[in-house]
Amino acid sequence: LKVLMQAGVKETRNGHAIKGVMTATKAIYLQDGWRGFFNGNGANVLKIVPESAVKFYFFERINDAVPVFLHQVKHTTQAIFSGKSRAGETGKALLPYDPVVITENRIASKFIAGATAGIIAQVAIYPLEVCKTRLSLGICNYRGIADCLSRILRTEGVRGLYKGLSPSLVGIIPYSGIDMGVYFSLREWWSKRSPSIQHPEGPGMVVTLVMGATSSFIGQTVSYPLQVVRTRLQVQGVQTAVGETHLPHKYNGIVDCVRKIVHDEGLRALYRGITPNFLKAIPAVSINYLFYEQIKILLNC
Repeated sequence: LKVLMQAGVKETRNGHAIKGVMTATKAIYLQDGWRGFFNGNGANVLKIVPESAVKFYFFERINDAVPVFLHQVKHTTQAIFSGKSRAGETGKALLPYDPVVITENRIASKFIAGATAGIIAQVAIYPLEVCKTRLSLGICNYRGIADCLSRILRTEGVRGLYKGLSPSLVGIIPYSGIDMGVYFSLREWWSKRSPSIQHPEGPGMVVTLVMGATSSFIGQTVSYPLQVVRTRLQVQGVQTAVGETHLPHKYNGIVDCVRKIVHDEGLRALYRGITPNFLKAIPAVSINYLFYEQIKILLNC
């Protein structure tokens, strides 16, 4: 539902009009029945496991390293401008687990770590992201993930698997940075107010879900226009089963896409589909954090 609205599709392949959430819901059901609401779900499930694993792994590694790096940069810069010896001033400050270092830069480190981890994860799984989007549209009669990927390669080349990557990476910086930064900052705040002696297993299910929903809502709201741009670039030029171009090439990059969307459809079009996006993304991200917390407890991490 979200992808159809983001892509600006006016009607399904059977001619059912799409004007809003309700008409889109009806059009999907009339075209494919209840199964139509699960188009692209296989690719989504296939990508979410490595994407989440890569994102959380690199977040934790980068989040440990960034505060020390930022402290080193700050300390070295101060030493240079104050005319003091760089070697003499920095030698004592670079203890990797110095609590002062961690405290000074914890907010910035969470944003940087979240954004960087999001970029790495997005690049790693991006062909499946394109595949999920194409299958979700339900206009091309792909016979599954393998058929979708092979047809993209055959008709558009390797570059077709990375359509829309630029806006995706630009959008993932504020989204992943804010999402993970806000969540782990809230978690840190909760830990200070709720000592581990009272809550040895960390935040409970409800608290974790609320924190995840809050971080996801803020991140999605800020980055959503770039999600729309990414989807438009991913699906332009897509062909139906009989070789007809359903969504012709119209955009030449991020700036051109934004300009044409605003000119042709108005500013509100950059937030088209945000309601179903919230209904899907907020609980999904919250549950993702919940499982992350529970798995860490099980693994005693």
